[in-house]
Amino acid sequence: MDERNFLIIITALLNLALGSFVYFRGKRSPVDVLFSIFSFSVGIWSLAILFFINTGSVPTLRFMAWLSFFSGNVIFLSFSWFSLFFVTESPRWPKRLSFFSFVNLLFLVFIAFPGVLFKSFIIGESLNKVLFSLDGLVLYAFFVISAFLFGEFMLLSKYNGSSGEKRQQLNFILSGTIIAGALGLTSNLILPAVGIFTFFWLGPVFSTVMLVPIFYSIVRYKFLNLRTLAAEIFTSLLIIISLINLLTSKTRNEAVTQGAVLFFVMVFGFLLIRSVLQEVRSREEIERLAGSLKKANEALKRLDKAKSEFVSIASHQLRTPLTIIKGYISLLSEGSFGPVNEQTQKVLNRIYLSNERLIKLVNDLLDLSRIESGKMQYMPSDFDMTELMDSVAEEFKIPALDKEIQIKWKKPEEEIHAWGDQQKVRQVVFNLVDNALKYTPAGTIEIKLEKYDDKAKLSVKDSGIGMSQTTIELLFKKFSRGEKVPTINTEGTGLGLYVAKRIVEDHKGKIWAESLGESKGSVFYMELPTKNPVPKLNIVPYKELSVIK
Repeated sequence: MDERNFLIIITALLNLALGSFVYFRGKRSPVDVLFSIFSFSVGIWSLAILFFINTGSVPTLRFMAWLSFFSGNVIFLSFSWFSLFFVTESPRWPKRLSFFSFVNLLFLVFIAFPGVLFKSFIIGESLNKVLFSLDGLVLYAFFVISAFLFGEFMLLSKYNGSSGEKRQQLNFILSGTIIAGALGLTSNLILPAVGIFTFFWLGPVFSTVMLVPIFYSIVRYKFLNLRTLAAEIFTSLLIIISLINLLTSKTRNEAVTQGAVLFFVMVFGFLLIRSVLQEVRSREEIERLAGSLKKANEALKRLDKAKSEFVSIASHQLRTPLTIIKGYISLLSEGSFGPVNEQTQKVLNRIYLSNERLIKLVNDLLDLSRIESGKMQYMPSDFDMTELMDSVAEEFKIPALDKEIQIKWKKPEEEIHAWGDQQKVRQVVFNLVDNALKYTPAGTIEIKLEKYDDKAKLSVKDSGIGMSQTTIELLFKKFSRGEKVPTINTEGTGLGLYVAKRIVEDHKGKIWAESLGESKGSVFYMELPTKNPVPKLNIVPYKELSVIK
């Protein structure tokens, strides 16, 4: 077997393999099916030319001439249909192309009759030839060239309206098909028309060059896996080479050896392809799950953003009426609208306490919204922590008196200063004392402030319900409350300590809780720096206050 015949056989098998791969591995879309027809036609055309140039029988030469010209025409016809569906899923000219295709195929049937396209056949020692009927050849050339130009026109129209990666893809296809199509028409139509069949065998090679850019586009944009393709092509080539070696064996021993090699190549190829397919399926499943997770994550982000916006808007709308209520309660308690008896004062105290809790909830929601959106702002400075604690202790006298709980504020002998945003720190301290008051049915609350190692340490100790270690671990998490907490206080949201922790940590401080167990009381601690921990800190003034006074 000479190099020319070997190349034609490889070309034929390669085209048949590519067509089968796209058809069986693809989505069976019109583009996939038309490409498969295109590729099968090239494979059949290659085999027809192989027999045409090697036969010594006139009947065989006549049939192979007809088959080569028939399949050659189908190549360009299928290319025109492929281009039509490749550029759009809803083509505009299917009826016109269908009529053209019907007339073309009808003509291809008639060229089998003597005299329509072929006048006579010549068997040569090194070259077989065909003498053509001029009228039939002109008509045949019309159909072939028309189909080719129509396909190129469709691709070019899409190319002019595309951009980016799609434009590069079409540029690649147009370049490959124009060059290969022109060479194929020259070697297998124009030159044979004038009696030159020397380059007739090159047609399949040129058509394969035309096929490659189209195949690449399908693989690249139809999501066929390149690793699977590489494994199948590699295996197919090994099998082809082994089969050729078997068929060209000169001795029985050589044939047995080549047969064994072919068997092991087929087994190896099967196992290789199966393992690659399993890996590809696993990776595709992971990619699918990752895509679903990404979509779900994006949806959650949108919902979280909408939630934060809603909380911010709703909280801002609540601030004004709560501030007004607080002002009127203070005026009533102070007797600005007339004397208030003891029973009415108790009612006002309870209203005041409930309003304070609503104010605290609004502030917590606003701070939560700012923390999650990264818009929390502080105005740090040096402030008197002792004075701040005096203010908080004084504010809780009425609520403590209403619950008959004694607040013991151990004021230090000297002033203790801290560094931070006084408003925010006051909010944290208020939260700690308020929690102690909520979860202490009876007894005392001890507040202590001390200084050590450039730190101000505050402790709020109560004789309340206490906590388990499990509750302590969940204490400073968002929307987290102890197991028995809801039975003691139904109004909490689990936000106060979470916001307090974030504020303290932003101040380079520390906050934690300790308890000897349930029913044994609790102690909450907070540490703040007494000096600026970040000297080069850029201080950003408030755009809006987040705490209602």
